[in-house]
Amino acid sequence: MNYSGVNSIIKFSDGNPKLEEKLITDLIESGVEGLILFPASSKYFSSKLLELSSNNFPLVLVDRFMEKFPTCNVAIDNKAASKMLINHLVENGHKKIGIITAITEITSNEDRVEGAIRTMLEHSLSIEQDRLLTDLKSMVPGKQTQPAEDIERIKQFLVQNEDITAIFTGEYAVAILVEQAIEELGKKVYKDISIVCFDHPYIPKVNRHTLLFTHVAQDEKAIGELAFDLLLRKMEEPDLIEKIIVPHKLIKGMTVKELS
Repeated sequence: MNYSGVNSIIKFSDGNPKLEEKLITDLIESGVEGLILFPASSKYFSSKLLELSSNNFPLVLVDRFMEKFPTCNVAIDNKAASKMLINHLVENGHKKIGIITAITEITSNEDRVEGAIRTMLEHSLSIEQDRLLTDLKSMVPGKQTQPAEDIERIKQFLVQNEDITAIFTGEYAVAILVEQAIEELGKKVYKDISIVCFDHPYIPKVNRHTLLFTHVAQDEKAIGELAFDLLLRKMEEPDLIEKIIVPHKLIKGMTVKELS
């Protein structure tokens, strides 16, 4: 793809839907010819975004899907990625698995939970409601909950489910809270409870003492490049609707214990 003569503008809404709509409006009014968007929500899209989609404006969504509107998308298969994590836990002998995630209106997170539950059922593992904690709020933009409040809820969850040997978390930020809760209960990640998550920040070699979580890694560079290429093609072919699934991989860290 030839990028000569292409200019880009980057804006951050920090997950704030009102700011997101304002930024979209400002960009359109400034004359941009296309948008790559990582929306704050997958269910409550701004009126401006819906208008753009219905008018076939060149638009590519990253890690999100608009169920009622055909749009171009670039994302990983989150259900398949969850399956990979749960399978890894099962292969290491874990049968009592809890699920902890943030409260969400995002299709990717919902797909991750659904994929985890389906895979557990495929392995004939029980998944009672009390083994699910899916409404943490401290990492959600606009919520007033403090991390300490979520950590307390996780501690209560772990005390009530003492037989759990592993926790599936929907994102790295949640895994960090779970790690803290485990330590405050006088236990250790890996030794007492295993953890898996999605994504992981880069850890320099000089900081290898930092705990590396077993996780699914997305090729974020490829996602960005494919989204940009797709947008340029959409600008040339207004009727183009394409969904690109980007490969993911399992990174084995230091947080999954093999049970005998």
